This record gives sequence, structure tokens and C-alpha cells, in this order.
Amino acid sequence: MNEGHSVYDPERLCAEMCSAIVLDWSVKHKIESVYMFFDRGERFMKQFKDQWLSNRTPLRQVASDPSKRVWDIIANIIDADKEREPALQAADMIAWATTRDLADKLAAFYDLDEYMDKLNVEHHAIMDEKLLREKYTTVHG
Repeated sequence: MNEGHSVYDPERLCAEMCSAIVLDWSVKHKIESVYMFFDRGERFMKQFKDQWLSNRTPLRQVASDPSKRVWDIIANIIDADKEREPALQAADMIAWATTRDLADKLAAFYDLDEYMDKLNVEHHAIMDEKLLREKYTTVHG
């Protein structure tokens, strides 16, 4: 912060990093399209949706830019009420229960990288200063 950098909100960091992992998995497994649902009122959803809209191939155009492939797999980003959408509520409960169970089982691990390897061997990211400076900060001058 003293250097004029502000790190994104933790919720936005999680949304972007988790979405990147999911979308990368979707591309590797040749999933045709992904619909992303966020609980209503999520503060970061608008920024994330705006980022998707500005990075995907525009509608009615043929995709030719390989760097947009990950963005193009998103069919829509939808704001939903988990009180009315049982699948969203179920996903939230499964995530909460899994995190709680793993936290109990892995309580002895203090090294974040080792902990992340235990959560998902195939995909993880280390949020170190270099990554935060390169991808997840804004500069105020």
C-alpha cells in the first residue's frame, strides 16, 4: 500500500483464481460451456462479469483468438438466490462441509503450499507477493 498498490478484495481474488482453475479444467476436459452462478448480492460479481464481457469473443463473431478460449467457455454469469435455488444451496453446503472436514484433518499442516497440495493435487495457486503485484493489484498514483 505504501508503494501505491491496492490488492483486490479477498472475495474477488478467490472468485478469479477459483474460476481460472475451473475454466482451465473445463477446457482440458472439452466441456462445451459453463454457467457460473453467484449468490445474489456478491460484491465482486459485477466486476467479474464485466471482465468476462470485455474478454470474450463478441457474440455472432467466430472465435479466433486463443487467449479468449477460457473466457469463451463461459456461457453466462448468473446472479441467483440460494434460498430459491436448491442446487446453489447444495453446492454451498458441500463446499462448507468439505472445507470444515479438510480443516480438521489437515490441522497439523502449517505450510500453505503443502495444504493446497492435499486439497487438490492437480490444481492450486500460491498467492505470494509476486502474483498479487502482477495480477491482482491496482496502482494509485
